[in-house]
Parts: sequence; structure tokens; C-alpha cells
Amino acid sequence: MQGSQRPQFICGLRCITIGLILFLFYLIFIGQGAIGSGVFQCPRQPFISLYMSLYGIIPVFLALSLWCNWCNSVCWSVTTIFFCCWLIAGSIVIYSIYEPNYDKTTAQPDLYCNKAFYLCAFWLTNVTYMLLALLFLSCCCCRQREPDSDNETQTLVR
Repeated sequence: MQGSQRPQFICGLRCITIGLILFLFYLIFIGQGAIGSGVFQCPRQPFISLYMSLYGIIPVFLALSLWCNWCNSVCWSVTTIFFCCWLIAGSIVIYSIYEPNYDKTTAQPDLYCNKAFYLCAFWLTNVTYMLLALLFLSCCCCRQREPDSDNETQTLVR
């Protein structure tokens, strides 16, 4: 009896963990969108502000897919593919210029990047990868076990 109750608890804990991770993703997306659409500058790599600001749109697409039943799976699939491709593109851009010149008064102002803006983009991308790893572990490692038909037969015979 105790063994049959445990997978249900793990499933409940897994659902809570996945829900918290998805909530943190929403917060990160909204934060990145707000920071990216701000007045911060990074002339060394202007794509970073576009990368950050477009992440603020992802929660809108996810909410739209929940509201619209006929496009639920299509919207989720398109949003997931967009998220993965955009994360890879942004990671390449952010990590390729690590660590930029934060001094705006240098002889070459094109190499300048706002320190707070760049570090927010850098660490929010790192946290996104960490949350993806936690989400993957939560989905794959904590599966509910199905009872084997052989074990049920042996229990009934005894």
C-alpha cells in the first residue's frame, strides 16, 4: 500500500516543481522584455537588445495558445521552437563578446557595452539554461511507475 501511494506523491511534487519552473520562466521572459526595450545600449553588439526585447513576447504567445483551443498545440510548438532557436542565437551573441569594454569614454566607442545591461543579459541567459536543466530533470527523472502485469499476477496467486 505504501508503495502505491509514493508515485502519486512524486507526481504531485513533480507537477509543483514544473509549475514553479514555468512561473520563473514567465518572470524571466517579462524581465528580459522590459530590460531589452529600455534605453540601455550595447553598440558592440546591438542584437542583444533585440534578443532581450523579443523574449517579452513569449508569455503573450503562451497565453494566447491557452486561450485559443484550436491552435493550442500549434502555438505551443511554434513558441517552443522559437524559444530554442532564439536562445541559441542570443547565447552565441552574448557569449561571443564576453567580456566587453564597459568604459564609454574609450577611444573606440563602438566597443562599448552598458555593464548593467550586458550582465543582466548574460546572467538571465545562464539562469534560463539552469531552469531548462531543472525542467528536463523534473520531466525525465521523476516518472510515475506503471505496475508490471507479471508482479500483479504473482501477487494474486499468493
